[in-house]
Amino acid sequence: MGRRAVELWEQAIMDWAVWMHGQGRSPLTVRQWGWILRKLGEDHLRRSPWKLSTEDLWRWYGSVSSWSAPSRKNARSAICSFYGWAARHCRIKRDPSAGLAGVKVSQGLPPPGPDSGIEACLARAADTVRLVRVAGGGGRPVV
Repeated sequence: MGRRAVELWEQAIMDWAVWMHGQGRSPLTVRQWGWILRKLGEDHLRRSPWKLSTEDLWRWYGSVSSWSAPSRKNARSAICSFYGWAARHCRIKRDPSAGLAGVKVSQGLPPPGPDSGIEACLARAADTVRLVRVAGGGGRPVV
């Protein structure tokens, strides 16, 4: 299948990208997701994009240990977009991405409060609290 599979991957990704642009997706998203899909294709050079199974897909994006959880989540989104498009446009009978579980990404830290709120609190705070704030802010003066 070799060369034929490469051509199938490239044509399918180009067609999907045109559809994505038509849906109003950002050029950055289309470019990033296109890169992910090309990487998927490179790692399955001898297979048509229409012959990959759900297991092939989750094994692929789960095996890239250097990718962070948000990167794997982004890869899953690209894959689901691509195969969802393919199923809706009769390129495939069954969407293999439909069986993919989500990628868990930790919430991270909440954003800090607005500067105006922090400044108002510090204006009413004791001198020792303001001193701690200055030290914690790298010596930046505070109200």
